[in-house]
Amino acid sequence: MRKSIGCILLVVLSAAAVTVSIEGNPPLPDSAELLFDPIVLSDSSIAYIQESVLQWYLYEGYPFASVSCFFSSLDTLIVHTVPGRHTELERVVFMTDDSLFTQPEVLTRYLEMKPGDLWNPDASADWHSELERLAFIESVGESELFLGEMGNMVLVQHLTEAPAGTFMASFGYDGSEINGEGEIDIVNLLGTGRELEISGRSLTWGGFDAAFKYREPWLFDIPLAAEVQFEQTTPESAWVNREGELSFIWSMGVLDVSAGTGIWLGYPPDTDRQKYTYGTAGIRLNPGRRVPQGWQGVDIHIQSQTGRTEDSDSTGTLSIGGITIDGHWFYGILGLGGELFTGGVVSGEWYEGMLERFGGQSTFRGYPDDTFTAIRYLIARPEVSFGETTTRAYIFTDIGVLKTPEETRHPVGCGIGLRGDAGMLHIDISAGFSLDEGLDSARLYLTARAGL
Repeated sequence: MRKSIGCILLVVLSAAAVTVSIEGNPPLPDSAELLFDPIVLSDSSIAYIQESVLQWYLYEGYPFASVSCFFSSLDTLIVHTVPGRHTELERVVFMTDDSLFTQPEVLTRYLEMKPGDLWNPDASADWHSELERLAFIESVGESELFLGEMGNMVLVQHLTEAPAGTFMASFGYDGSEINGEGEIDIVNLLGTGRELEISGRSLTWGGFDAAFKYREPWLFDIPLAAEVQFEQTTPESAWVNREGELSFIWSMGVLDVSAGTGIWLGYPPDTDRQKYTYGTAGIRLNPGRRVPQGWQGVDIHIQSQTGRTEDSDSTGTLSIGGITIDGHWFYGILGLGGELFTGGVVSGEWYEGMLERFGGQSTFRGYPDDTFTAIRYLIARPEVSFGETTTRAYIFTDIGVLKTPEETRHPVGCGIGLRGDAGMLHIDISAGFSLDEGLDSARLYLTARAGL
């Protein structure tokens, strides 16, 4: 008789929803957070509760936790916990498809806990996000936790490294002549996370523009970087400009704040040397994430500089500013995005040689390079793309309002293109024409980027 009553009671309890209450020594997990409140009682559900609670404690850094279950009433299950010792971080191990090229300390410096510190799950999650933003990391896999030889936590991080740098060659062809540019961009110099960029561009009148940039990250073991840039441009035949700039960048997750100083020297063919010394400040915000179609998010960059102009006749104050927004979003096979940038001279007397030049692949496709020189500008480059991966066909329009030294111009270019991967290369090929001149102005553009 007693056995029959017990069987009936077990069947009733198994069919009824039971409220789960977690008690014991702190820290305590929340039963609703673990998704078993209420729960239908069974042997498998009891095992699930125990396993979920122990996994929660492991993630929080309590691998020696213990759990016991008992009923305080017919519809309430008490889960009593004893967390045990709060362990420390013992070491970090990286798992990659090949040997790790990046020096491990370059990656662990983004982790806000060191071996010997108490285990902090929030620091581990933030570190995972920081790794995803590194240009020399292609993908960041799952993180695993194990108990080390010293009885503390071993963090195993799976990841795939991207090429340490890229070589880019770009060409434009209008049926009669070819213009080209090249760039070597090393984003992980010798596995140290240092950046080096060297670029050059040929000009229609036979001149050549060249630029050099180097960034030293993590000065004084903090997320402070120093960046130095040099550039030489030839606005026209027999005219040379040279510019150097030193800036410091403080990184705070998706936000970079920069400040620095620079000097610009112009050597026009018919006048004396021109000089502009300035201070610069900027903010860059880059939230986003990697998806199968590419990088999804927005990159906002605000830059300003103010300083003193000098030539043989006069001196003055000049302020220049600019805003660049680059964003991409994907909805299935459909992608929407593009670029928007605006800026120019804010106040003061400017030199003609320092004005921004526009036209060509990076600004107005369908127009020759350096067609326009603008005092102030507003340019939108919307794009619609189609594809399920990074290989995508796209339609673009380049629209601008340019205040040139002579007048205000409204150039518009449009066209189609295809970008994607071909073996070791990432290729972008497009054709664009200006609405001013029609299809007769069509130009072809090809950009190929290879990993180093």
